[in-house]
Amino acid sequence: MCKGIYKDVMLVLQNLFADNDSPTAKLLSCTTEVGESLFSTLETHFSLGTVGSDSSAENDSSVKQQFKSPSERLHHTVTHLAILEGEEYLSDGKSSGNSNYKCSGWRGDVGRWKEEVTSEFNNIKEKYQRLASEFHANHELLKASKERYHSLEKEFSLLKAEKDTLHRMASESSQELSKVVDQKDKAVKELITETQRRQELEKEIKQFTVAFASRQRSLHSFHTDFKSKIENLKAQNSALVPKSHGYRIKDLPG
Repeated sequence: MCKGIYKDVMLVLQNLFADNDSPTAKLLSCTTEVGESLFSTLETHFSLGTVGSDSSAENDSSVKQQFKSPSERLHHTVTHLAILEGEEYLSDGKSSGNSNYKCSGWRGDVGRWKEEVTSEFNNIKEKYQRLASEFHANHELLKASKERYHSLEKEFSLLKAEKDTLHRMASESSQELSKVVDQKDKAVKELITETQRRQELEKEIKQFTVAFASRQRSLHSFHTDFKSKIENLKAQNSALVPKSHGYRIKDLPG
């Protein structure tokens, strides 16, 4: 039962690494084989232990012999993986100029990996803190932007209302101006008409003045002629009246 559970667990782990050529996949495969061998050995040991104690020495020798082969295979696989990892790290170090570094075995690799993981963790932590600080700053900026937006929206509403009021006032002023212009046009027309009438009246007055002066001169001339004729008639009448009547010409009504 334990062996079946172990096989299921290792199968799940192997499925997580689809690349069979990777060191991790090879290590899991070798570990699976070693574990299965150990479980088989334990099962054999327990089954033999139930037979009797006479063959206990033989059983111990058989167990040791069965355990020796998978143990050697596991040691060989781990050593091979450590060498591969060391070669990859050395090749990476040479390509970047770090040719003085030398792999000192599995323990040194573990320490190096631990330092790398710690350094990477610290870098990630610093990036997280920096991103958190930037997020907080951006959040505050967004909050201020929202407040500014609402303030500008209120100002826009007030300006729009003021614009509508000014537009209405401008429309009313335009209508009033149109009325004033119409009244001005009417006044100008009336002024022109009145000016024309005045000019015609002045012309008629001049004509009347000329005619009146002409009639006055004619009347004066007529009066002068009439007076002259009256005097002539008086003179003629005074010469024709006889003196025997006792009248004198000067006594006649003149």
